[in-house]
Amino acid sequence: MNLNYPIVKIKDKSSKAFRLSKNPWVYSGAIHELDSSLEDSQLVYLEDSKGRIGIAYLDKNGRIPLRFLLFTEADEKFDTNSIISRLNDAWNLRSSFLDFSFTNSFRFINSEGDYLPGLTVDIYHELAIFSISSNYVKNWIRIVQEFLATKGIQYFAIKNENSGFSFLTEKHISEIRFKENGLEFQFSIQDSQKTGFYLDQRDNRKKIETYASERSILNTFSFTGAFGIYGKRGKAKHIHNIDSSNKAIEASKIIQEINFPNDNTFQHSVADVFSFLREMEVSKYDLIVLDPPAFAKSKKSLPQAARAYKDLNRIAFQKIAKNSIIFTFSCSGFMDKNLFRQIIFAASQEAGRKVQILEELGHSFDHPVDIFHPEGDYLKGMVLKIE
Repeated sequence: MNLNYPIVKIKDKSSKAFRLSKNPWVYSGAIHELDSSLEDSQLVYLEDSKGRIGIAYLDKNGRIPLRFLLFTEADEKFDTNSIISRLNDAWNLRSSFLDFSFTNSFRFINSEGDYLPGLTVDIYHELAIFSISSNYVKNWIRIVQEFLATKGIQYFAIKNENSGFSFLTEKHISEIRFKENGLEFQFSIQDSQKTGFYLDQRDNRKKIETYASERSILNTFSFTGAFGIYGKRGKAKHIHNIDSSNKAIEASKIIQEINFPNDNTFQHSVADVFSFLREMEVSKYDLIVLDPPAFAKSKKSLPQAARAYKDLNRIAFQKIAKNSIIFTFSCSGFMDKNLFRQIIFAASQEAGRKVQILEELGHSFDHPVDIFHPEGDYLKGMVLKIE
C-alpha cells in the first residue's frame, strides 16, 4: 500500500520522545525538515533517520505544528473508519459508567485522551458542543455529527475562538437543561463559559456531599453554584455563592430555584473573592470551596500564579473555623501536582494552621488522560482538614 503521504523529518535527538514515550505533540524544535510547499491541514508521515514513526496531521501555524494520530512503521492509513472506531470506543467508555437517565451531561471526546487530538466534544442532553484547536480537525465535524445523531443528539454547536457559539445546523436552541447525578442544571448558550459547564468537576461536586452535613459553605468562584447545590443535597445548613460575574450569580439563582425552590439557606453575592476573603468574619464558614480560574496561562506566568494560589489558600486557612474542610483546586495545566502541593504547604505554614490532606482529587473519568500525554492531566485538587 502506497498512500503517498508527504514526509516530515524529525530530529534524531527528539525522536526518542515519540518512538518510546509516544507523546502525540511535536513542537517546531523537534522538526528537522519541513517542506515549505506542504499544504496546511493534511496528513503526513513522520520519520527520523531510522525510518517511519507514524502518521500525524499538519497544523503549520499552530502552537503545536504536528500531532500524531497513529504510531506505526507500516503503510497503514488513518481514515473515516479510524475516526469512527475511536468514536465508538469513547462512547462505550462513557456508557459503561454512566446511567444517562441520571447523568446526561458528560465529555464525549477529550482530545488526546481519546486519541483524537485537537477535538473536544461535550454532551448536554440533546446538545453537543465542539471545541477545536486545529484547522485539520474541522474535517472530523461531519463524521462526529452523523455518529452522535444515531445517539439521539439533535443540536450541534461549535465554540468560537473569541466568545459565544455557532450552531452547525438550522436547529437552534437558546438554553439547555440537563442532569448531573440526579440534579438539574442549565445554561444559556451564548452567555456560557468554556463549553457551558465545568464537567470535569462532576465527581468532586458529588464528593462535597460527604462533608457538607450541618456545615456553613462558602463557595468561591462559584460560577453556576453547582458545588453549593450538591452541598445542599448533603444537608449543609447554609450556602453562600461568591462570584465576580453578575451573570454567573444570576444563573446560580436560577439553578437553585430549579433544584431547591424558595430555599432561604442559599445566599448569592457578586464580589471579588480575594477582597471578600480578606474582609470576611473569622470562623463564619466551616467548609470553603476554592475553585479559581486558571491563574497560570503560560509557563512564564507560573511564578505569579503560584503566589496567587498561595495567597488565596493562606487567607482561607486564616479565616476558616476550627475543625473545618477546604476543597482547593488548580486547573492550570502548567502547574504540576508537586508544585501545587508545595503551594498548599507554604500557605498552611504562613497561616499558622495545621492542615491534613484527606483526599487528592482530579477530573472525572470522562476526561481520560493518555499515559503518554501527561499534559492532559491538568486538574488538581485536595480535600483538606484544618485543625
